[in-house]
Amino acid sequence: MAQCPNCESDRVYDNICLNCGKIFPEREFVSAGELLFYRGKAAFQAEDYDGAIKELIPLFKPDSANLQSDVPEWMLEFACEYLAVACREKCRYNEAVEYAAKEIERKPESERAYESRALAYSGAGRYEEAIADYTRAIELAEAAEYLSSPTLASLYKLRACAYKQTGQFDKAISDMDNALKFNEDSLNIDLYSIMDAIVTTDSDGNVISLHDSAQSDLYSLRAEIHEAAGDYQKAIEDCKEALQHYPAQASAKEILARCESNIKE
Repeated sequence: MAQCPNCESDRVYDNICLNCGKIFPEREFVSAGELLFYRGKAAFQAEDYDGAIKELIPLFKPDSANLQSDVPEWMLEFACEYLAVACREKCRYNEAVEYAAKEIERKPESERAYESRALAYSGAGRYEEAIADYTRAIELAEAAEYLSSPTLASLYKLRACAYKQTGQFDKAISDMDNALKFNEDSLNIDLYSIMDAIVTTDSDGNVISLHDSAQSDLYSLRAEIHEAAGDYQKAIEDCKEALQHYPAQASAKEILARCESNIKE
């Protein structure tokens, strides 16, 4: 990581010092609006979400016409994306919805933009609106041949969580079936077959492939939905599947113990 020659801070991203605000030569010849964007982007990449919000919000204020006129459209698109994520990270969900909506206006065929707004709706407890946006994101993802099975697996899982929150357990379980299918299908695509070979280590030092970890998480989540629906036997079956993929899966162990106890009672 570069060090700022002005203040010697190592908080330098994208040729901008986040500590003293120094702009390096590569960024000197930019408009005021572009400067805000680059500073906001740098803060976002540094996971300084408060800083990103501070720098980027002026681009969208009612009196920002002059700033926007000097900023390329692609910058405004990314600024919307960064603001939606940053606001969500700071639990400012209504603002996250607002900026994700601006992103959708600019990129109406982007499944990521709809997913972003759905995540914000979910954070705000507006699950029906989240479901509608997840549904649109799934439609766009399924229509785009370049999008991956893991992308669809993630979208179905997220919509399942929203269905669970509204008590629509049958729909949630159906979505989890699809999430498991698409995650499994990812192994049949050359680009993603390496998931089974890549391993990671959990907090207890257990080595597990990324694919097994993902499958275990999905089975565990479906077990949680079965438990919420009162179908303890199916929850138990899913917990066992989860533990077969990843024996140290803590949530599966907890759900399994609760369901077995409920059946005994």
